[in-house]
Amino acid sequence: MINWTKKDKEFLYEICEKLRDQVPFTFSRFGDGEWLAISQAQPDGINCDGNKYYADLGKRLEEIISKKQDYYIGHQNVNAYTLRKDYLQDWVNSDIFHELSEMQGLDYLFDLLNDIHVVYIGNKSLSSLPFVDEFIEIPYNNVWDNYNDVLNEIKNKMNDGIHKTFLLSTGMACEVFVHDLWNFNKDNTYMDVGSVFDPYVGRKTRSYHHRLQYISNVFQTS
Repeated sequence: MINWTKKDKEFLYEICEKLRDQVPFTFSRFGDGEWLAISQAQPDGINCDGNKYYADLGKRLEEIISKKQDYYIGHQNVNAYTLRKDYLQDWVNSDIFHELSEMQGLDYLFDLLNDIHVVYIGNKSLSSLPFVDEFIEIPYNNVWDNYNDVLNEIKNKMNDGIHKTFLLSTGMACEVFVHDLWNFNKDNTYMDVGSVFDPYVGRKTRSYHHRLQYISNVFQTS
């Protein structure tokens, strides 16, 4: 059962308004994988997507979260592994779009994204999303191994005077990507969207994806 607080509802309304009006912002999301990378509690382990808990990635993540940032930083609304109390951020709900998907589907978000210029960075399956204007393909896991190359490819998609919305599904490295991109160019929007669109292209990569009842017609079985 999803129970949004007043803050959750206000946050969703705020970022949807900014998407609609093309007001630049950044949305970063810290979940179990990011905290495990920071703590190095499982140095030889991998997360559910097969991404390694790289020590140098964990160091970058801790450097980012240790300083108060000027963008949205989300945390899951679950009693899961966390070091949140050790880092003073203005935490928001990291799963706001995932929960919206579970409650009523993402048709409204799709309509918003259709009206703006979207650059998507993710694995090949996500290239079929209909709102994508430009696509940067990355491996299904461990993009951290190619971080600098991918970062430069994203930067090359930027144009002076043209606002673009960059959506990233890049695993635990995503929080480093959006941080570095925001500090490189604050005229665009950068969002970690995680696995939220996976079921809309026919992939159920999270347990809640099996409960979804409001999948739009983006993915059609043949």
